Amino acid sequence: MFDELRDSVVGAVGSPAVLTDARLVDVMVGLHRLEAVIAERTLALMAELGVRRNAQVRVGLPSGCWSSCGEESEVSAALTMGRAFAGSQVAFGLSLRERLPRVREALAAGELDVYRARLIDSETRNVDDEHLAAVESEVLARVRAAAAGGGGVGLTGRRLANAVRRAVVQVDPAGVRARRVRAKRERFVGTSPCEDAMVTLIGKLTADDGRILEGRLREVANTVCPRDPRTFEQRKADALMVLISGNSQLPCVCGRVDCTQPAADAAPVARKALVHVLVRESTLCGEDEEPGYLGGYGIIDADHARDLAKGAVVKPVKVPATADPAGRAGESSEPATDPPGRSAADQKRTQSAATQPGRQAAGASPEPEPELDGDSEAASDAEYGAAADAVPDSAPDTAAPPPDSALRYRPEATLDTWMRIVFGTCAWPHCDVPAWDCDLDHRIPFDHNNPAAGGPTTEANLTPYCRRHHRLKHTGHWRQHRRPEPRRPDPHRTPPQPIRDCCTIW
Repeated sequence: MFDELRDSVVGAVGSPAVLTDARLVDVMVGLHRLEAVIAERTLALMAELGVRRNAQVRVGLPSGCWSSCGEESEVSAALTMGRAFAGSQVAFGLSLRERLPRVREALAAGELDVYRARLIDSETRNVDDEHLAAVESEVLARVRAAAAGGGGVGLTGRRLANAVRRAVVQVDPAGVRARRVRAKRERFVGTSPCEDAMVTLIGKLTADDGRILEGRLREVANTVCPRDPRTFEQRKADALMVLISGNSQLPCVCGRVDCTQPAADAAPVARKALVHVLVRESTLCGEDEEPGYLGGYGIIDADHARDLAKGAVVKPVKVPATADPAGRAGESSEPATDPPGRSAADQKRTQSAATQPGRQAAGASPEPEPELDGDSEAASDAEYGAAADAVPDSAPDTAAPPPDSALRYRPEATLDTWMRIVFGTCAWPHCDVPAWDCDLDHRIPFDHNNPAAGGPTTEANLTPYCRRHHRLKHTGHWRQHRRPEPRRPDPHRTPPQPIRDCCTIW
C-alpha cells in the first residue's frame, strides 16, 4: 500500500526543479491539504485501536493483559515515536472521533490542517459537552468564511484561537469565568536547567500581567543607542535582569565614544507598560456580557475586562472623520479575527506620566516602536517609501477632500489610535504582533516634498505592519491590494452597536 501511494504522489508532483514559481506554491498547497487527509485517516486508526483496547479492558481480560496505556505502547512501537507523544496522538484521535466530529470531517476534506485542528481541540478542551456542538459549528463557519475570502487570509494561530474563545464565551460565560479563576491559582515562575550553562525560564501569568511584562521588557530593551550590536531578543533577555536589579535602563554595549544613550542618572522614572483592553461601553456598565479584547493576547470574558477597567481612565472613542464606523474596508491582509474595532477600550496602567526619550506622554498617540522583531536599527516610512516607489500601489478612495491632517506625515492622535483599535494586530497574513507595537505604513508613499501630490495620511492609506513585515512589504516583492468593496457586515464580526457609542479605557 505504501509503495503505491508513494509512487502515485511522486508521479503526480514531479521534480520541483522543473516547476514554475506559481506551480511550486500550488503543488505545495495541494500536498499540505493531502497531509491533512492522511493525518485524519491515521488518527482515526489510532482512535479505533484505543477504543478496541479499552473495550478489552472493560470486558475483564486477565489483569495486566492490557492497561490504559496499552494502545500508547503499540502505537509507539509501530510508528517509532515516544510513548508520551503516541499517547497524545491517540487522545487527539479519540477527541476528533468523540468530541469534535465536524472538525474531523473538515480535516478529512483538507479544509483544516492538523495544526489548526489541534488548536481547536486544545481551546475547547474544557468546554462542557452540552455547549461543544454549538462552539464547533460556530468556529468552522468562521474558518470557512475566512478561507472563502482568498488571499491567504484564512484563520490560524491567535486569530483562530480568538474565534474559538469568542464562541466559547458566548455560549458558556459562567464556565469561562470559573476556568479563569482556577487557572489564575496555578500561576508560577521558575527556571529549568538546559545545555551549555543556560537555563530555560518557565512560568504562567495572567494575560494582563504577561502583557505588562512584555511591554516593560520592550521599553527597557529600547533604551540603548541604535548601534548596540545585540538583537532585540537578546536585549529583552538582558532587560529582564536589569528590571530585577531595580534599574530601568539597559547599558549600551556599542563601545563607541559618541554613544547617544543618556546617562543612567538621567533616565526617566520607571513606569508600568501600556496595556490595551477593548470592550463595549454597554459591557462596562454591566448591560451585556460581550467579551473584550486584550491587545497582544486576544479575547477575554466580560468580567475580566471589567476587572481590568477598575481604576483606569475611561475615554470615549474618537472616530476620524474619514473612518467607516462599521469596520475597516477590506485589505489583502486580514485584520484580527475579532477586530478590536468592534469594541472600544484601551487601558494604560502607569505609575508616572513621565515620558522616556522618543516616547509619548500618557494619553498621547504612540509612536512606532524604535525596535521590532529583532531588527537592530529603526527606519522611517520615508526610507520605505523610497523603496516602494518602484512598486506603485492602487490609489485609496479620494471621494471627499482629505482633512488638513492628511498632509502631515505623522497621523494625528485620533487617527493613530483608531487604526490600532480597528486592526488589533499587524495586517500581514497570520502575523500576531499587536498593532500597538507596529508602524503605520502609508500604502501610497507620503510625498514629503509635495504632500498634496499623493500618499495622504488618512484611514484609507494607512495600514499597521510590524517592523519585519513593514520592511518586507517594501522590498518590491509584495503588493498590498485593497478590495474594491468594503467587507460586508457579518453577524459573527459586526458589533450590535456602532463603534461611535463605545468608550476607551486608558
